[in-house]
Amino acid sequence: MSGPAAPPAPPSLADGRPARETHPAPLLTGRKDAAVAAGVSAKLFDRMDAAGKTPAAVWVGGRKLYRTADLAAWVAMGCPDRREFEARVAAA
Repeated sequence: MSGPAAPPAPPSLADGRPARETHPAPLLTGRKDAAVAAGVSAKLFDRMDAAGKTPAAVWVGGRKLYRTADLAAWVAMGCPDRREFEARVAAA
């Protein structure tokens, strides 16, 4: 009978260097990444935001950021305007 199994070795690259640790997905993202998520240019995303057609942003340390969960839900809903998006989220 053998003892307890040894813990698995940390992942490594083909050349033997340790692989980087994986980090959790970001909870907030900037306007450029938000635009990519929506499939539009940053300039168009800015215009949509000014017109109230994107999820609401939050300000953190002087930066305007968007919740990635809101962006994913917004796209899944077909990109409704902010008022409709917030009403649908509140009703869920």
